[in-house]
Amino acid sequence: MLVGRNKKLLALLMVLTMLASVLAGCGGSKEADESKGSEQAADIPMEKVRITLCTWAGYGPLFLARDKGFFAEEGVEVEISIVEGLAERKAALKGNKVDAMATTLDIESTVQAEGIPMKVVWALIHPTVPTEF
Repeated sequence: MLVGRNKKLLALLMVLTMLASVLAGCGGSKEADESKGSEQAADIPMEKVRITLCTWAGYGPLFLARDKGFFAEEGVEVEISIVEGLAERKAALKGNKVDAMATTLDIESTVQAEGIPMKVVWALIHPTVPTEF
């Protein structure tokens, strides 16, 4: 039993390491940021995107990207709301109270089956990586 748990913990560590590497690579350099020009950034209004999600450590990169300013660098203000109930998240999406929902592909298919238009824009984890620990 302990061996199986160690394998799962190792898989989680590998996933988190990969995510940290991707986020670190998205930071860019100060020289590139300075060359964009602060006047240009001030003239462009920030687009607001409201995302709802349930509590799951796998959504951590969304919080990191928001808190480190990666979204803001791209002109996007991200508002994240944690809603545990699936029915409530679906209702928020259907009622235009949020613009996006972080969820799994099986839930995405039920959302589409209910007639709520949705597009997958980001796949977080490869299906062979265990997500239950």
